[in-house]
Amino acid sequence: MGEKLIVMHSLTYAYKAQDILKRHHIHAKIVQTPKELSKNGCGYSLAVNGDVDFILKLLKQSGIPV
Repeated sequence: MGEKLIVMHSLTYAYKAQDILKRHHIHAKIVQTPKELSKNGCGYSLAVNGDVDFILKLLKQSGIPV
């Protein structure tokens, strides 16, 4: 399926999201957002494998803005 990036609003949210996903046995690693995906040229994303729709739903339900 391949790795997908979920752009985060801050490094703090990226760490919180990574922790939430870990508790659900979903591996995610924090990476710098590529410049072409970032509005202000910097930022952090989660690199994930799996059902991105499920992951986004889980993060939103946990109060993590994505």
